[in-house]
Amino acid sequence: MPSRWGNPDRRRKSFSEMLVDGENHRAFILSKTKEKAMTTKIDYTNCPEHVRDSLELYVEEGFDPGGFLSAVLENKLMESVARADNQSLHLLSELVRFINWELPGGCYGSESKVKSWRGLQNMGVRNAN
Repeated sequence: MPSRWGNPDRRRKSFSEMLVDGENHRAFILSKTKEKAMTTKIDYTNCPEHVRDSLELYVEEGFDPGGFLSAVLENKLMESVARADNQSLHLLSELVRFINWELPGGCYGSESKVKSWRGLQNMGVRNAN
């Protein structure tokens, strides 16, 4: 009789098996990021104009986005607000919506993602022009 906690005959995974599963999951997410990026052209016209060029250079080519954009991309609200000029502060929610809806998930969300991002061109997703 199966228990409510699942199949009692199923063995638990070892730590090394869980690590392999984690690596496979990361590889899967990266492949989905590449697949989406290859099939989707990012529409930067929806991005606030005063940060558009910096954000596009970061996403496409991996250039350093600067202090304010780095804080926003790394999901650091207090630092973002502290580094924002008046125009950036006024449009912060619009910028966050653009990042969330338009950009590949591998280029924002944490400091490690932002620091390791090399750009779509350098990932082999986009051809250099």
